Amino acid sequence: MKRRPIWLQTVLARACVFTFALSVISFSLFLLGNLQEFLDTTQEMLLRIASVSSFLYLLVGLYFLAVAVVQLARRGVVGWRRVVLVAGGLAPSLGILLFTNFVQSWIEQVR
Repeated sequence: MKRRPIWLQTVLARACVFTFALSVISFSLFLLGNLQEFLDTTQEMLLRIASVSSFLYLLVGLYFLAVAVVQLARRGVVGWRRVVLVAGGLAPSLGILLFTNFVQSWIEQVR
């Protein structure tokens, strides 16, 4: 019997990869922008993008894990590599979200 990927898990896994990559890239650009002295508006935009994308990753990642648990209970089959990758990305994404929100609130206090 050939194991076929579940379409919902595939879509969610790709959404996780996209949002995680977007949050890491925008956060890296923010850090590099501090060294290169980007404009303040550009830095704020990068912070917003990193914050929103990491929040979306947390939502999609937790939903993916819930779908994986349901699939495991129903069929007994789950893509363990995807589950491990998504679960491993939750902590860095949460760290990026907390850091960007802290910096955004600090910027608002300074103004």
